[in-house]
Amino acid sequence: MKTNNTSGRNLAMVVGVWIIIKTVLNMLIDGLSFSQLGGDFVNIIIAVVEVVLLLLGIKYTNYAIAAILAIVAIVHLPGNIQGLFNFSSMLACLIYIAEAAIDVICAIVVCLAPSVKEHFTNDISDISGGK
Repeated sequence: MKTNNTSGRNLAMVVGVWIIIKTVLNMLIDGLSFSQLGGDFVNIIIAVVEVVLLLLGIKYTNYAIAAILAIVAIVHLPGNIQGLFNFSSMLACLIYIAEAAIDVICAIVVCLAPSVKEHFTNDISDISGGK
């Protein structure tokens, strides 16, 4: 695996760790139940794929991951704000809003940090060992 910028890869891995933590945290907040196990499994698979892409630094995947982070935060924001007015779900909504803020910061870092952008300059052939 070719690494074009070690500090950029490290920052990308911090974002990847956040994605895993967020996925597990959401599973715990939503409650682990057998009926949701399939959806939780899919979320874990998506998080792992995102982390692998962050590690590999394939061109333009940083923008795709940033878009996923931002879109999920924006889509869920209205419901989380409304939940603040319901005392029984206030804590969960505060956690979700904090997650959304961290997601937006991560999306900005993945897109705009020069070292991270340099890390995301690999072609697929650089990863697979092809010519």
